[in-house]
Amino acid sequence: MFDSIKAKGKRTETNPIPNPIGTSGSEPTTSTPVPAMADDTRRVLWCIIKGDSTPFRIAVPGNATIDEVKDLVWEKRKNGLQKIDAADIVLSKLEEAESADPQDTLRQRVESREVVKLKDPWATVLDEFPTEPAARSIHIIVSVDTLKRDHSPSLSWDSKRLRIDDHLQHAWLFDLHSKIWDCKDLKQKLFYRLEITAAHYVELQKRLDDIYPNRGSEDYRNGNVLSIKLDILRSFAPPPESLIQVTSTGGDDEQIEVDGMDDELRALFPATVTYMDLSSLKLKKPPPRIPLPLLIRQEYGIITNMLNELPEGNAGSVIISGQPGTGKTAFLHLQIIRSMLEGVPFLYQTIQGDIFHVADSITLIKSWSSEEPIVAFVDADTASYAPKDILIDPLIQIVLTSSPKGSKQQWIKQYGRLVRMCATDLWSPGELFLTGLFLDPQDLTYARLKESVSYFGYNPRQCFQASFSVSNLIQLIQTLEEAVRSISPILDISTIFSEIYSSSGLSHSIFQLFPEDDRRLLGGARVEAVSKWALDLLLKKYESSQSDAAFNFYQYIKGIRSAAALRGNIMERQVLNYFDTLEGPQSFEIRSLADSTISNWTYPRATRATFESSSFTSLLSSAVSSRYALHLVPRDPDFPAINSVLYDPSSPVLTGIQVTIRDEHPVAVSGLKRIQSWLKQDSPLARLRPSISANHWRLVFVVPEAAAASFEQQSMKGDTSGNEWARKVDQYVLGLREDILWRRTATTGHSL
Repeated sequence: MFDSIKAKGKRTETNPIPNPIGTSGSEPTTSTPVPAMADDTRRVLWCIIKGDSTPFRIAVPGNATIDEVKDLVWEKRKNGLQKIDAADIVLSKLEEAESADPQDTLRQRVESREVVKLKDPWATVLDEFPTEPAARSIHIIVSVDTLKRDHSPSLSWDSKRLRIDDHLQHAWLFDLHSKIWDCKDLKQKLFYRLEITAAHYVELQKRLDDIYPNRGSEDYRNGNVLSIKLDILRSFAPPPESLIQVTSTGGDDEQIEVDGMDDELRALFPATVTYMDLSSLKLKKPPPRIPLPLLIRQEYGIITNMLNELPEGNAGSVIISGQPGTGKTAFLHLQIIRSMLEGVPFLYQTIQGDIFHVADSITLIKSWSSEEPIVAFVDADTASYAPKDILIDPLIQIVLTSSPKGSKQQWIKQYGRLVRMCATDLWSPGELFLTGLFLDPQDLTYARLKESVSYFGYNPRQCFQASFSVSNLIQLIQTLEEAVRSISPILDISTIFSEIYSSSGLSHSIFQLFPEDDRRLLGGARVEAVSKWALDLLLKKYESSQSDAAFNFYQYIKGIRSAAALRGNIMERQVLNYFDTLEGPQSFEIRSLADSTISNWTYPRATRATFESSSFTSLLSSAVSSRYALHLVPRDPDFPAINSVLYDPSSPVLTGIQVTIRDEHPVAVSGLKRIQSWLKQDSPLARLRPSISANHWRLVFVVPEAAAASFEQQSMKGDTSGNEWARKVDQYVLGLREDILWRRTATTGHSL
C-alpha cells in the first residue's frame, strides 16, 4: 500500500535553495548607530535572512519606524546584502515566533511559517510588537523587494531562494517535508487500516445526537466533528454481536435490523477501510490539495501498481485523468507523501506552475540537469494543463493529474514518446457513505448523503458539499438547473456529450466517465448519466423545444461503444415514461426465457412511486388494502436486481421489471432477497412472497425489439447451490420498438 513510485534521482547541483540576498558574512567591526530617540523602550528582535540559517540580533528603540529598522538591519548584515539598498529590504513578521532550536532545521521551519509583511514605513516597533517578543525565537524574516531584485546582477534565478512572502501557498510543503522526510517508521502513525461495523455507526450517532440534539432539523450544520469521528475509529471497541440490539424480520434469507438502520445503510457494514491521517504531525499548514483524513481507495492501489510497472524516464510518463471530483489530485499528493516518507527524491510542479526539487532539502528550480531518472509529479488541474518545458527530459517520468482536457494537452504532441492516458474509477456507494460518515470533518448525516446522491451520483466533491446543509443542496441544484436553462439554442446534446472527454464544465455535471477495465485507458472509458435527475434535467430542456430530441440523441450514440451504459440509462427513462402514459390496461406478448413459450402479460394503469427500504412496505400495503396498481421505482441508484417492482391487484404475483440493452444482464439475488424481506410473513403482504412450489415472481426484461428474439435466460448472481431463486423467479423478455416508445411519450408530453 505504501510503495513509492520509482523516483531515484539526484540533481547535478546539490545545493539547497540558494540565497536570494547573498551569503551572510561576518558581522562588521563598525556600525552606524540608529539615532537616539525620545522613547527608551526597546525591543530585542531576532532576524534571519530568507534562505539563510544564521539568525542575528538587533536591539531597537520602541518608537523606531519600520524604515529605521531596515537601516539597522542593513547595517548589521550589509556584507550579506551587497548591492542592495536599505530601501529595497522587505521585513516580514512571523505570525508566531519560531523557536531557534534545533538550529539544523531552523531554515526549513521558518520557511514554512505564516508571515505578514511590514509595509507601513511610519509604523513603529511598538505598533508591531506591543509586548516583549519571545526569547530565543525568530521574529523577523529579511528579504529583498521582488520588484527591484531582478535589477541586481547578483540575483539571477539560479542563485535565489524560495521567497516565503511570494510563495506562501507552498509553506505546507516545507512544513510537511521537515516532519516526514525519510521517516519510514512514521507510516504506522499516519496510515490506519480497520474494520468499521454497524456498532461504530450506532456509537457515532449516539455521541453526535447527545452533543447536538438538533441534528435532525433542516437548518442544522456542523463543520467540526472530526475529533469525535476519529476517536470512535481509533478507540471504540464494538460489543460482541450478541450484545447488539437486533430485530429479526423473519425468514432464514432475510435481513437483520440494527437499531433501526435501513437495508441500504446496513449493507455498508462491516467494511475494511484504510485511511491516512496527518494530525499527529501537528502541521501548521496542512496540504491544501488533499482532503484529510484521506480514504486510501482500492483504486489508488491499482494505479500505484500500474505506475510501478512502467519504465523509468519519459517512456513511463502518464496522465491520470477521469471524472472531476473523484480524487485524482489527492492521489498525486498521496504519492508525494509516500515518496517523502521513503526519502525518495522527486520533482513537483504545483498547480501554480512552480517547480520544486524535493530531496534532503527543497529547491525552487528553473532548470534541471541530471544523469539519473527521476519522477516529476505535476498538478495540472488548472488553466495551465502542461508540464513546464524543463520537465520534458528523457530521464524524467511525468506523472500528471488533471480532468480530461482533450486537445488542450498539446504538449503531448511535442513530447516525442507515447504518454499513457488513464481514467480513474468512480466512487462506490460504500466509499462515499463511509467517508462522508466517518472521515469528513463535517457532520454529514446519512439522510442528507442519500438525498445528495439522488442528484449528484456518488461524486464525493458534490455530495459532501450538498450534504453539509439544506441551503447547500438547494444552491447546487439551482446552479445546475440554471446552467442547463442557459444552454445556447445552437448547442445540441451530442456536443455536450462529446465535451466529457475534453472539458470539466457542464458535461461532467450530466455525464460521468469510468474505465472499461483494469487497464484504465482514458480512450476506452465508458460514459453514463451522473444521476437519473441530471439526465432528465438535460433531456427535458431539449424536449421542450424539440419533441424527438432525446430519441435523436439515443440514436446518435447507438454506434458509440463507450456510450452503451448511457444509452441504457436513456432507454430505462423512456420505458418508465412509456408505461406512465398508458391510459388503461395494455396487453403485451412476452416470451419465456426458460422454454420460449409466448404468453400475454397485462400492464395495468399503475401509479408510479419512488421507494426506499424504509417506505416499501407501507407503500405496498396501502396499494394492497386499497386494491390499486402500483409501480414502485427504487430511489437507490445502485439498487440490485431490478429497475422497478409492479403490483397488480388482479395478479397473485409481483412483477419485477428490468430495462436493458445488453445481451447479458445477471440478476443480483441480493436485491430479490431484500424485497422478500419487506414482505413480512405475518402480514397481508405474505401472500406476495415467492415460493418454489406455489407462486413464482415474474421478472420481465424490457429490451429493444430487435434484440428480443436472441435474448437468453440470465444468470442468478449469488443464488444458492440448489438454485433456489432460479426456481422461484420466472424470466421473460418483452421487446418494444424504440420509435414507438418515443412517439407515444412525445404525443402525450410526459416526462419524469
